[in-house]
Amino acid sequence: MLQTAAVVISILTGSILLGKEISRPFQSMKKSVDELNYSIQMLSKDLEDSKSDRRNIHNDLSKHDRRLDAHDVKLGKHDEQIKTLFKRGESQ
Repeated sequence: MLQTAAVVISILTGSILLGKEISRPFQSMKKSVDELNYSIQMLSKDLEDSKSDRRNIHNDLSKHDRRLDAHDVKLGKHDEQIKTLFKRGESQ
């Protein structure tokens, strides 16, 4: 009876030790996966920030384009006014 209990205890102890050895690589993999997951989350956040920055830049560029277009129209009008003034000056 005592021998049977000793055998059962040794088998359980061996199983526990073997289980720890088997689970050690999985724990290492889980740690690596957790670190990769964190890196992916940080990259995702950086991408969102970059996307927001690009939107702001495009909005600013659109404003500048509209201003440049308005100035281009004004320059065209001024050119016509200058031509008209020179024509008047030549005819006098």
